[in-house]
Amino acid sequence: MEPSEEEKKLLASFRELDLKPKGDSKEDLHRWLTDYATLASGSVKKEPDSQPTLLMQAPRLSVFNGSSGRKDAEATYDLWKYEVNSLLQAGTRRSDLMDAVRRSLRGEAARVAMRLGTGATLEDLLAKFDSIYGTVQQKESVLAQFYRARQREGEDVATWSCRLEDLLMQAESLGKVEPADRNDKLRTMFWTGLLPHLRDKSGHKFDAITDFDRLRVEIRRMEQYDPLRETEKKPAVNKMAQSSAVSKEDPKGQKLEARIQQLTAEIERLKKQQAEPDAPTSYRDRRGGSRGRGRGWGGQPSASSRGGPAGEDEDVPTCYRCGEKGHIRVGCRVRLDHSAKHLNGKGPTGKGGL
Repeated sequence: MEPSEEEKKLLASFRELDLKPKGDSKEDLHRWLTDYATLASGSVKKEPDSQPTLLMQAPRLSVFNGSSGRKDAEATYDLWKYEVNSLLQAGTRRSDLMDAVRRSLRGEAARVAMRLGTGATLEDLLAKFDSIYGTVQQKESVLAQFYRARQREGEDVATWSCRLEDLLMQAESLGKVEPADRNDKLRTMFWTGLLPHLRDKSGHKFDAITDFDRLRVEIRRMEQYDPLRETEKKPAVNKMAQSSAVSKEDPKGQKLEARIQQLTAEIERLKKQQAEPDAPTSYRDRRGGSRGRGRGWGGQPSASSRGGPAGEDEDVPTCYRCGEKGHIRVGCRVRLDHSAKHLNGKGPTGKGGL
């Protein structure tokens, strides 16, 4: 039996594809063709490859204890809140993020969260923390601090620039600064607030560079080779020089140093007075001033009887009755008849005797 035209075409196709069909009957040939077509089209279902299950690590936050102003605080509130917002923006599940927040709280901050209850949401917790630990400064006040800021003595350029950026970030968070103006404001105030010797040397850099970060890099290079900075790094000669340098910068130290010098001068003056001989006591001619006191003044011998220097008798009063020094005429009881007998003896006394 001669094959038909369709059979001839089919056999020609087998020869071109170099295929050798298997089967003894028409049904076997049909089954073989079906299997071949399925394999050729790639519609064979394959078992999916098994993939390992990855366990994600729970997110972690810095410890926040509610004591942002203390030195023992692990993180400030603004830094802690930045970490929370970063995880929230990265798509962290709310349940995992809330667990991380609870684990990061310590001290008073943990008690604030406890008072909100277990059903509090993340938004409730952040709103409560904003009212307790968030900034309460007015917008104008924060912006004024930014414009008044200046580099301090002993503060390097990097620290000064970061402090300035913090102030601007606060003003920006309060809606007082547009993000588009951030670079120009930082660049201008950064250079304006530099120490005078750095600002004078970096004027050409400020005019040529319009990017804040690039300007900061250039001025840091200038600071690295600044001779004034090398002088500040040298150790002091002695502790006295250090204390005097501190006192010059501190007004209270200046007052204390002046007071110490005044007390030292007073002590030296008292020492000199104690080393000098006692000055003679001056007397004034007062009526009845030496009545009943005998020779001398106050029961003391006159300067002439002590044999003191001649210059010491100039201010000592002289009695016009007896001529001796140390008392005045009023109340003079010196005997004038030196050749007479003893006072207890009998006999007339001299003229003027008592």
